[in-house]
Amino acid sequence: MNLSTLCLRGYKSAKEEIHRLIIKEKLDILCLQDLRVNKENFTINFPGRNYESLYHSRYVGFIYRKSLRPKKREKRIGVMDFDREGLFSILEFKKFFLINIYKRPGAYGHDRFIRRLVKLIRRFEKEKYVILVGDFNIGIPSNKTSFLKFKDLHWEIEYIFMNTNLMSIWQFLSKFQGKKSGIPRNWNFPYTYIHSPQRYLYLNDYILFSKELSHNLKHFYVKYNTQISDHLPIIAAFKNLE
Repeated sequence: MNLSTLCLRGYKSAKEEIHRLIIKEKLDILCLQDLRVNKENFTINFPGRNYESLYHSRYVGFIYRKSLRPKKREKRIGVMDFDREGLFSILEFKKFFLINIYKRPGAYGHDRFIRRLVKLIRRFEKEKYVILVGDFNIGIPSNKTSFLKFKDLHWEIEYIFMNTNLMSIWQFLSKFQGKKSGIPRNWNFPYTYIHSPQRYLYLNDYILFSKELSHNLKHFYVKYNTQISDHLPIIAAFKNLE
């Protein structure tokens, strides 16, 4: 199963590039953030291909193969801005829960949201695997070289690590560096966000997943040669999750 996460700056202008990304990378699930469109404008058009879109809000949406259609979705977590604006969505698939987050800058109550999210993850972990993706808007700059150590992580990611059974895709960086990942072997720090006009590089985007899935992770890579957004797609391939 090929899963990707990508934060946009509007779906409408990026639609055709997104379609090409899905086809070229053979994606099964694409998690999108910051759509900036209404439901009627979140459409897809794949002639002869079995994909469908799921719109949650102007901030969160999904495109996935129909054969992987989720069984249900949860919408509310009890934190006003996140519930009212739809800054996260939870889908349940056959073998895992998928949580898609856009932590909008300035969203009120994000500390409480992370704590309640952890409680939800711990409940889900008793039933199935959990995959958490999205733009956390943490903005770890690209000059940090020891970002995998707890002391260098933003408190939100560390809090999730310390209170759930999730781990980060970035913990497998050294294993998958090279041509296949698009991450050069001499880089100590990857990036997923390019801040203009200074072109500062940041790590804002994450894929976290249950530790039990570490043996299912075939590979992951960042697609650097794309102009879809100022964020870059992260693509992870898991086996035996269909």
